[in-house]
Amino acid sequence: MNRQRGMTMVELLISVAIVMVIIGAATTAYLKILRTYKTQGKLAENYMANLTGLEMLRYDIEMAGFGLPAGLGAANYTEASDGTVSYYNPANLNDSPNTPPRALAHLDNSAAAAHNSDVLAIKSTSANVNATSKRWSLIYDGGTPQVKQWNNSAMDFTAGPPSADNVIVIDFNGNLVLNAGQWCNAFKTAYFTNANPIATGLNTSYVYYVYGLDNSTNGHRMPFNRVDYYLDKIPAQFPSTCAASTFTLYRSTIDQQTGNFDKAPLVDCVRDFQVAFGIDPSGQNTQPIQWQANLSQQPWMTNYIAGNQMSAWQIQTYLREVRVFILYQDGLGDTSKSPSFRFSGTLNLGDQDIAHSLDPGVYPAPPNSFQQLSAAALPGALSTFTPAGADCQYRWKILEMDVKPMNLMNLPSGTPR
Repeated sequence: MNRQRGMTMVELLISVAIVMVIIGAATTAYLKILRTYKTQGKLAENYMANLTGLEMLRYDIEMAGFGLPAGLGAANYTEASDGTVSYYNPANLNDSPNTPPRALAHLDNSAAAAHNSDVLAIKSTSANVNATSKRWSLIYDGGTPQVKQWNNSAMDFTAGPPSADNVIVIDFNGNLVLNAGQWCNAFKTAYFTNANPIATGLNTSYVYYVYGLDNSTNGHRMPFNRVDYYLDKIPAQFPSTCAASTFTLYRSTIDQQTGNFDKAPLVDCVRDFQVAFGIDPSGQNTQPIQWQANLSQQPWMTNYIAGNQMSAWQIQTYLREVRVFILYQDGLGDTSKSPSFRFSGTLNLGDQDIAHSLDPGVYPAPPNSFQQLSAAALPGALSTFTPAGADCQYRWKILEMDVKPMNLMNLPSGTPR
């Protein structure tokens, strides 16, 4: 006789319930591990992307002023005319048609719709992404004017097909040299006769400098290149993982033919972009640097004009350092119905040096600390951010970068222009 018997319905239901509890616990743990994995993966991805973007920004600031003419003579030029940017007008940073270009031009807390972020324009012949803009040389007297060759294919200008480098020439006083009435010429046409590197129309007693712009045949608006850094939000390019209150930091170069931007997203999920400028009041590196939130003139500056922005000559003479602060979302947000992470506190963009310059009554000279994360907004900060609502479900960080422009002191320091 078979004495085996099956499970009762009650036993079966209890077994199923136990299994479901185990599966539920395992699923919860798995989802938590998965969210952590995605968050950590996004943190690493953000770090590498931000590092690449910041190195491009650092390079552009270091090269600010490279190849810029300090005097234009009879030359005129046009500059930016892009109307597709949401939160500022690029033409507001123009120096055209006949003002010597500033190495850096700046709008301080100008874009209200982009959280009052800054805009920074950097002007130099190298402020573009092409091989020609990285080239330069000099013309010296070697019996006849000779263009120095570096014996490096990446550095030497070309003298023949298939393309010709477009260049400008600057004399030893920093003035733009015209060739047949033009400031931009194809290198092989303007400074080479057949295969013989003979420059025409130049004084053989002087040294001249040649700077490359690009190898385009479509015309040129400016005797330099320009790149703008600003916040914008283009829906087709904006990542869905970014907080709704953030933007993308763009690096946009000006098309020499049209004046429009060639836009390149640099850093995603950015809440704020702030820039501060370190000024040497003596102009001779003999006084401590004072920090400004903008490039406005000060009464002690040579050739001071009340209420105006610093001129190209003043920037060359007084500017020593640039500090950049980028407030961004780090990794993925915890957007679940019951988030386990909540950001609290106030983020202050700036540092002790800047705070002391902007509000010395509250912040004494360093090494006293400036709290980037505190319970309240701090006087002397360039800007502040207190996450609220959905923004509390994201991690926020501040990137700080200190850069010394390396090409401003190389320009002539004669009569203010």
